[in-house]
Amino acid sequence: MEDGACYDSLTRLDSKTTTEEFEKVESEGRPFLFVNFVSNEFLSWWCCEVQKRHGNEAVYFVEGCGMSGKRVLMEGNLGVFSRECDQLSDRSRFAYLQTDLIAEKDLELQELLWRNLPKALPRGASMDLFHQWPRKLAPAALTLIIAGTGARTQLQREGLEAPQWHMCLSGHLRLKLLPDERCHDGRLGALQPSSEPFGIFDESGKPLITVCNNLISEVDLFAAEFVGQSPASHLDAYGPDLNRWPTAKDLPKALEVLLLPGELVVVPGGWWVQAYSDETCWVASSRYLHASGLDRTLSAILAHARICAEDQIFGYDKLPAAEKTVSALAAALGVSGLGPGRVVLSRLRQLESTPAKSSTTGADPGMGTCA
Repeated sequence: MEDGACYDSLTRLDSKTTTEEFEKVESEGRPFLFVNFVSNEFLSWWCCEVQKRHGNEAVYFVEGCGMSGKRVLMEGNLGVFSRECDQLSDRSRFAYLQTDLIAEKDLELQELLWRNLPKALPRGASMDLFHQWPRKLAPAALTLIIAGTGARTQLQREGLEAPQWHMCLSGHLRLKLLPDERCHDGRLGALQPSSEPFGIFDESGKPLITVCNNLISEVDLFAAEFVGQSPASHLDAYGPDLNRWPTAKDLPKALEVLLLPGELVVVPGGWWVQAYSDETCWVASSRYLHASGLDRTLSAILAHARICAEDQIFGYDKLPAAEKTVSALAAALGVSGLGPGRVVLSRLRQLESTPAKSSTTGADPGMGTCA
């Protein structure tokens, strides 16, 4: 694989991009950008509207220690956090929140944002096959991240193997990306990842149903700041701290992307992603699933359940997309111990009209007391 890439080397699409052009670029298996498709005035209004409508919502945010890498989950108020996160956050001690409350409580705001996305980007029930899944098993339709200066998410590879996109709403965001499946020489072994189940959890955080495992690495690709670089305008101003992770020297150089407000990056399934805020940022993220990626996602779910589709699901390869999805999900749910898979799947669909009481993501494995 190539060692790294610069921002300008990525394919750039815009509001005029057709679905056919989008699918052609997506098939190349590399991240790509959307630019010049939304006004900063709309993004500013949308962020203000979130604060106006949901400023009193209780949220959890992560407080992280840049030196030790420890993270602790704190409870706060969305409005207060969004106003004060920059005062709470720098490179040595940072803070960010990640919430699905817009998707759960304000479909109007979600739809307004979707209407301003590029038309070629899959979203909504007609384009995104995740909308055919039980809501409790699908990734959130929209995730909002508010992060202070120096805040960084953990380096993660998502087990659903689905494409994801990240859109900068305000501030200055950078992402480091590593393509997992292209590294056949073992260079990603230095990440030493741990597994985090994805599925349905009870109120105590115990998994009830899992459909895959996300991989999380403690390696921080933004831990060290290189002398002589201007982080606000240059790529590769940060890297892993080789004193903390000596084997990180064997990692391939990450592809790095800088995003300004109104810019969006699409990341193929299977890539490792870590985000970093050069300044206070608002970011919208989502995952999508369409026909070209369906087999890959369903294969990941079946592999997690240790099911061989060819042997255990009659005529699997010849099923239409909708029935193939139902058959794969039912087979995977059947190993949960909660009953026959199709019965469990039916119960989940019946519960979709009731308020969710369980989370679809596990607790952050890196959380703990910040020394």
